[in-house]
Amino acid sequence: MRSSFTLLACIAFGLLPVMPANAAPVDRQLVFDGGQMGQVIFDGRLHAEKGNKCSSCHPRLFMMHKGATKIRYADHGSGKNACFACHNGTNVFSPSGNCYRCHKHQAPAKAPANTPDNTKTP
Repeated sequence: MRSSFTLLACIAFGLLPVMPANAAPVDRQLVFDGGQMGQVIFDGRLHAEKGNKCSSCHPRLFMMHKGATKIRYADHGSGKNACFACHNGTNVFSPSGNCYRCHKHQAPAKAPANTPDNTKTP
């Protein structure tokens, strides 16, 4: 009982930092599934260097835990929700034609022969 009171008192008076699970500090990256287009990497450092703070997006656009906001392909052109409130072509780059800037494909172990993207090797 006494240790619970001490812990709560420390939190209340700001003596212990409280950070939600899966938050992305400026020195970290979060990796999201991204579906068929490949993983999506959120780089906290890159966004902080552009002048953004956690409060720029949280909780207005995103809840403070990974996976709470579901993004669909149809959302990409909205210019209103999630990433696209800023990534709309006016504030910063548009998602249209810029898939590679967020989605990172993992290279296949071995490229198949006779495909339009590569030449046949002996």
